Amino acid sequence: MQETVYDPLERYKNEYCDLFLKNAREAFDELFRRANIDKEKNQSLCLEIFNLTNEKDSDETSRSHKKIWRLICGILTIAGVLVWPLTEQMIPGIICLVLSGAFLFFILAYLNHEIKDLDDKIQNLEKIIAEKKAQALEIMRPLNDLFDWDIPIQLIRKTVPKLEFDTYFTRERLTELIQDFQYDGSLNEDSSILFSQSGVINGNPFVVANSKKFQMGMQEYTGHLTIHWMDWAMGVNGKRQRVRRSQTLSATVTKPCPQYSKIGFVLYGNEAAPNLEFTRNKSNLVDEGIFQNIRRNQKLKELKKFSQNLKDESSYTLMGNHEFETLFETKDRTDEVEYRLLFTALAQKQMLELIKDKSVSYGDDFIFFKQKKINVIFPNHLNGSTLDTNPEQFADYDFNRCKSNFVRINQEYFRAIYFAMAPLLAIPLYQQMRPRKSKFDPSRKKSGTWEWEAIANYIGEAHFMHPQSITENILKTELAKDSPNGESEVEVTAFGFTGEHRVDHVNVLGGDGRYHAVPVSWIQYLPVQKKTKIVVTEDEKNLTRGKVEKSAAGEIYRRGIFVKS
Repeated sequence: MQETVYDPLERYKNEYCDLFLKNAREAFDELFRRANIDKEKNQSLCLEIFNLTNEKDSDETSRSHKKIWRLICGILTIAGVLVWPLTEQMIPGIICLVLSGAFLFFILAYLNHEIKDLDDKIQNLEKIIAEKKAQALEIMRPLNDLFDWDIPIQLIRKTVPKLEFDTYFTRERLTELIQDFQYDGSLNEDSSILFSQSGVINGNPFVVANSKKFQMGMQEYTGHLTIHWMDWAMGVNGKRQRVRRSQTLSATVTKPCPQYSKIGFVLYGNEAAPNLEFTRNKSNLVDEGIFQNIRRNQKLKELKKFSQNLKDESSYTLMGNHEFETLFETKDRTDEVEYRLLFTALAQKQMLELIKDKSVSYGDDFIFFKQKKINVIFPNHLNGSTLDTNPEQFADYDFNRCKSNFVRINQEYFRAIYFAMAPLLAIPLYQQMRPRKSKFDPSRKKSGTWEWEAIANYIGEAHFMHPQSITENILKTELAKDSPNGESEVEVTAFGFTGEHRVDHVNVLGGDGRYHAVPVSWIQYLPVQKKTKIVVTEDEKNLTRGKVEKSAAGEIYRRGIFVKS
């Protein structure tokens, strides 16, 4: 039986962080050994590239300085010619002409020649650098070809065996979440999956994902109108006289506008506390200080008052650990018995450590939502993270930089994934509870809608969007047909908006005492959509094949899946 991850924060600090670094370095060294590349020759070329790049940068700086001097001399030349006719005496005029001629001669005889020589030298250096980079890249090609989509997941699995990952998100895994754990599909409404990674913790399914969310927001538009009128005013002679006045009037209208945002989340199914529901938002009460202490005390008084209120339908009862109740506030919880079963003293301690830590984890950056058997974590740090494990991000022409980036990118990926799931690992009951054996077999390796959406987004919105769309698009997928040969015909629908210009006239009171219709231009967004078919085939024999391949037929390979678009 796999070891339970008690105290996830301390385990990461004292064990997993260093172990993952060791595993990442060993993985790179193993790939380097298999690639059998000439490391010394690559480093020698990269040193040449470094020196040539420094030389080019120095020449570009020198060229910039000389161009500035040419501009200054040109201005002085023109100034001398313009000043000469204005001089009343002959000698100053002659001096101006001589200086103008000297500056012009300096430009033509020296600066232009120097700048041209530097242009030629920089161009030649760029050509040499490009050739050296191509040579270095060719040396690195066997190593770059060994990077695959599965590397970050394999490293996490080796570091934390408790976390088991699927090669990609299958239909069977999604069906399991829906039918065994009553997932309602709400996370993927009005959104499109950018990347998803599924797996299990002790047999309980989870998905870590990035999605692009759509919502209709509001946008302000402002218009202006300049008005003129005649008015009476007191003149300098003390008499009233007619004067012309003007004023620019402004008006604003607010209209619907599509808005898009990136959201990361963890979806997890577990049968522990199957009737419990609650919502936990970020507390913003973690920082120390006088004012924070006052706010925490006020929050505790509020919770005590809410707990003692017997007039509403809430069964909320304040627990003895007031710090936990304050920082992990769940006033809407529906079952006090199951809540205490889930959040034991150990679970409370471990959750507080995660929330309060700022040195290793991301601290109090997550929303925790539980709806019976379904748990959803919204970690803020996932919104800015890239979960895509595209192996192209590891490829480089420079061996040393390639190794450094390989270790760094994988470390960042592990930290983002681990602490996104850490609130779940902090609850011991979740790891002790195994689900009843599911009738769904994820080993069948048939990809599903979430994976198809990620593939469509990888191909790019431009390939699917309606020609009249002027906004970002939400790409949704649906199975059109399964073929006996293993191919799946998938229909991709791109939802976007076209825009039509409109003008509203808003009456604004002007300084002339009358109302004026100020025109305000705005865009009316009208929905458009386009459907496109793609063909998906899973590669059962080689699920971790690495490179993204593109062919003339429009075929790509991604995470063990062939796609023809």
